[in-house]
Amino acid sequence: MRFLAALFLFLFSSSVFGVDHTYNVVTVNGKKGLKDENGNFVISPKYDDIGWTNGENTPVDGVIGYQKDEKWGLINIRNQKLTLSKYANLQPFQGHTYIAAIKGKFSQRAFFGVVNDKGKSIIEFKYYSLKPINQHLIALSKYDHQFVYGLLDARGQVALKFKYKEIHQVSEHLLKAELSHNSFHLFNATKNQRIGEKYTAIKQYDDEHSLIQVDQLVGVLDHQGDVLVTPKFEAIKKDDRGKWLGKRLTNWAIINTDNQVIKEISCNSLTILDDYLLMKTTMGEELLGSKMNKVTPQPFDKIIHVSGNKVLYKNDNKYGIYDLGKQHLIESIKFDTAYISNQYIYAGRKYNNNMKWALYDTFGIKRTHFDYEVIEKYQDRLFAVKRKGYWGFMDRQGTEVVHCVYDEVSEFKEGLSVVRYHGLYGVINKKNSWVILPQEGKIKLVNEQLYLSDDESTTELRSIHGELIYFTDNSIKFENGRLIEILSSGEQRIISLSGVHLNNKKTTSGSYEYMKYLEDDMIAVKRNGRFGFVDKQYRLRITNRYEDVGHFHKKGIPIKLLGKWGMINTQEQIIVQPMYDSIYSPKNGISIITLQNLSGLMDVGGKVLISAKYDQITLLESGEYLVLIDKKYGLISSDGTQLVNAKYDELIRLDNNSVIVKKRGKYGTITHQGIEAIPNIYDKISYHKKWQLFFAKNEGEWESIIVP
Repeated sequence: MRFLAALFLFLFSSSVFGVDHTYNVVTVNGKKGLKDENGNFVISPKYDDIGWTNGENTPVDGVIGYQKDEKWGLINIRNQKLTLSKYANLQPFQGHTYIAAIKGKFSQRAFFGVVNDKGKSIIEFKYYSLKPINQHLIALSKYDHQFVYGLLDARGQVALKFKYKEIHQVSEHLLKAELSHNSFHLFNATKNQRIGEKYTAIKQYDDEHSLIQVDQLVGVLDHQGDVLVTPKFEAIKKDDRGKWLGKRLTNWAIINTDNQVIKEISCNSLTILDDYLLMKTTMGEELLGSKMNKVTPQPFDKIIHVSGNKVLYKNDNKYGIYDLGKQHLIESIKFDTAYISNQYIYAGRKYNNNMKWALYDTFGIKRTHFDYEVIEKYQDRLFAVKRKGYWGFMDRQGTEVVHCVYDEVSEFKEGLSVVRYHGLYGVINKKNSWVILPQEGKIKLVNEQLYLSDDESTTELRSIHGELIYFTDNSIKFENGRLIEILSSGEQRIISLSGVHLNNKKTTSGSYEYMKYLEDDMIAVKRNGRFGFVDKQYRLRITNRYEDVGHFHKKGIPIKLLGKWGMINTQEQIIVQPMYDSIYSPKNGISIITLQNLSGLMDVGGKVLISAKYDQITLLESGEYLVLIDKKYGLISSDGTQLVNAKYDELIRLDNNSVIVKKRGKYGTITHQGIEAIPNIYDKISYHKKWQLFFAKNEGEWESIIVP
């Protein structure tokens, strides 16, 4: 009796799940039927198709779909039709029920429902889609002209209300129902119940656990969806020994110049981005205004760039623009990369591992008519662009005003661009007309009237109209408004723009080996391996007798003799004996000097203000000096007065007379006289110059937590 009961149970299970036979769809004379494992037809070959619209072709519970005249019906493996062919979609669900779709009489749109094997409606045909998930159906419906998702049980009862943007499975038991980009509910499909309130993120951590997030707070769920650790940490992880750790929230204190904490914010990081603060949390990135108010409508996955009132952001691998002034989002566009420059969006998309670029304005309107390999930045009212391997120019409306036909182009200057065309060099204007016809020699524009042409054997200076002004076998460079000819010996000769040698009247050879400080009133020149100075008319003022020289100053000139640096006056009298390893060019009338790897200060007259005793001295924008001794930083004035003792691991001088300092691993601030303002209790301090606010960080600490 027990054997018969077991046999009956086996036969019943085999019949329900259709696993006792192997079936094959067979085509005969263009029509399809179904054969069993013995090769016998169980469904005659007279149908357009046999199977299911989800691509499967195996009978379920002894039933399979058949297609006739582009519509589907149900038939069993005894060749008996169970329903007429009237469905646009047909696939098995569970327990002798099937997801089916019929088309509307007028709209011809498919509406989904569930029928049994007799064609009786179990769930009404009123949904735009039905997707089976275990014992439930994810259904798409329309409410208030919006498409929304909900969840039905096998009888059609609503398990989750129709209000979600999307519903999908995240584990064997859990469904994620999204309300918005960063807000969703969880549903345990096995227990048929919703879990907790709104969540913002979920990520599987291991086979047994997932990390769940509510706003910035992280907790732990098991695979059933039960909350094991309430969300209250910034981060959760296991250490190398498998022990669970939770990190407390990182807090930021917003402090004014009166050293008062005016607000506290919990987030991962705060950084200055243009005129805003970029706040990063586990939810994403947002911008804060000067009142610490959020100026972006939601957290974005990534804020790429801020230009004026436009914010370029990235969500779900799509780029979009948010207008801070008009407070509206411009529709997201899917690209692989993008950036903003001069109020334009440069958007790139990969095609076969090659990046193609398009240009959009900040309203999201595409300006380019083609996709380009390169779009250069907007200069002189045009974009240089490259298409199909050739260069041209495009205006701000996206029109190619200079077609992409050139091998190379330079940016327009004074309305002219040097181009390479079929291996030859020429110059065009913005109307794409030749100003200089193509030639073999490389062209470099000097100004709108002159250019240099170099064919590797001869360098010529010509007018735009082709008039030859100067030529030489040597190379010529244009520097600080002068033409400098480099002779074969390495010497340099200065040529005027009219082709005249400027320094041949006062010298024997008419050239120098090297020149520097061309922008100064006195130019340092090198001849026969020694430096001296000439004036703007190239008259000798300081004899060429020094190994090197610094900038000319009427009170004192740094010179190098016998490997050491000293100073002379304009009469070439030594005012500082050559004894220093270096004397740097003076700034604000003071030079930094070095001796035996130590640094000090000296004025331009040669007076030592601070002897060489510091490991390092750096001039700050404030005119004060940052000093380093024994790995500790301090601050001194330009006259050598000590302002802040050298006792800090890090020191940053601000322009509001405050100094950010680091001591024993913690940050605080002091006045530039060394008086404590913000105590050294923070892990990081930054300063927003425009808002005159400090942002002081206290990093959250890790602690052991218990996960049941």
